[in-house]
Amino acid sequence: MKNIFLILCSLLLVINCKSDDESASDNNGNANNKMSYKGNEVSLNGVEFYNVPEEGVILYIFDDDIYYDGAQVNFRDVYFEGLDGSYTFHVIDQNFDPNSHFWSGSIVNHFVEALGEPLIGGEITINISGSNITVDFELETAEGTAIGHYQGSFQERG
Repeated sequence: MKNIFLILCSLLLVINCKSDDESASDNNGNANNKMSYKGNEVSLNGVEFYNVPEEGVILYIFDDDIYYDGAQVNFRDVYFEGLDGSYTFHVIDQNFDPNSHFWSGSIVNHFVEALGEPLIGGEITINISGSNITVDFELETAEGTAIGHYQGSFQERG
């Protein structure tokens, strides 16, 4: 009987510790890490980047490990190491400036189709400081505007 009591107490301790760890990891420790789109709000828990050789960087801002809600923004002729700054949407033409424009992307949201809704406009500001990144965005699709903020760690997508 004493052993059963100890097992139950240990189990309760493990369960309580696990729920604390999970809530601390929501929003990467920042309750302001959110995206609103079409009247719905989701948490943003991470940023990943992928440098595409001879093309540019793709930035992913997402809710969790399954990438179900978030934004993807594609930059041309600029890579993650030089990404600090503010950018506006612009199609690639003779006026495209890779230092101030991004050219495509999408909003992926479990309220829309799986492939997401393509961007048609918007702005994004990125600040990289050591191993942390701050991203603020207003990204437009034909269906609406996604407004988001993320501050926390980032990683390279493999």
